[in-house]
Amino acid sequence: MTIESQTDAFGDGDFELAYSFASQEFRSNVSLQSFVGIIAGSYGPLIESSNLGFSNCRADLDAGLGVIDVQFVQSGNDVYALRYLLQEDPDGWRIGGATNLEVLGEGA
Repeated sequence: MTIESQTDAFGDGDFELAYSFASQEFRSNVSLQSFVGIIAGSYGPLIESSNLGFSNCRADLDAGLGVIDVQFVQSGNDVYALRYLLQEDPDGWRIGGATNLEVLGEGA
């Protein structure tokens, strides 16, 4: 899945690969350098995340848009949540953006 692959790339420190999972529209508006800054500045816990959980997937296939809620654990402790916007591109579903991180608590 696109979100899991991007998260794995963050964990490997491969921001170029992670950027490739962004939608064409996102990449046309945000450079790789800006993307790295956004992730490091606002979404840092994604870099050390594990145990992704998915819920509330909704899609409008005619419009090629979807949203999905994702919960993840950072370094085996803090639990966060995001809502991802997905866009259908020629290469499949890609990430068009995400809401701000929400801290849900602590987990295992």
